[in-house]
Amino acid sequence: MLPEEGERLLFESYEPLVARDTNEKQDVYEWSAAGAGGCEEASPDYSAFNEGCVSLISAGQSTLDSEFVDASADGRDVFFTTASSLVPQDPGLIDLYDAREGGGFPVPLPPPGACVGEACQRPSAAPAEPSPASQDTRQGNPAFKPLRTHKCPKGKVYSKKKKRCVKKHHQHHKSGGAGR
Repeated sequence: MLPEEGERLLFESYEPLVARDTNEKQDVYEWSAAGAGGCEEASPDYSAFNEGCVSLISAGQSTLDSEFVDASADGRDVFFTTASSLVPQDPGLIDLYDAREGGGFPVPLPPPGACVGEACQRPSAAPAEPSPASQDTRQGNPAFKPLRTHKCPKGKVYSKKKKRCVKKHHQHHKSGGAGR
């Protein structure tokens, strides 16, 4: 692929074009004209024969072919697949990478160390229903007794004594001291 500016060429090669390419598999390369993309005659990748710099984009060490997929119009982003693990978190499957000019990957944080003592305990669970604050601050918080609201069917009331809903009793009041 030849990006818009014409000063770079992205290609694949089975031939090792640089010393780092040791896998004898297909790899992805970039040719840059002198003065483009950091290529100078003093650069280690510069070749007078090639009139520019030849750089290995893939690792050159994969056990399988690396393949060029696409590139941005200016050639500063090169997309390729490889079985090489180019970052520590890569398990070694075939992955699609973006080789960016001036890019790279942040170094991953080390895994947390083993827990010791109380650090290994799970935090205690929060109470299901927090108790209300006390209005009387002289003695601290009094013992909390949750209010129980019992809904009984029509015609019944909750009996604390029996701890269940019972039939309502209609009380008849007798007036005066005389009997019926």
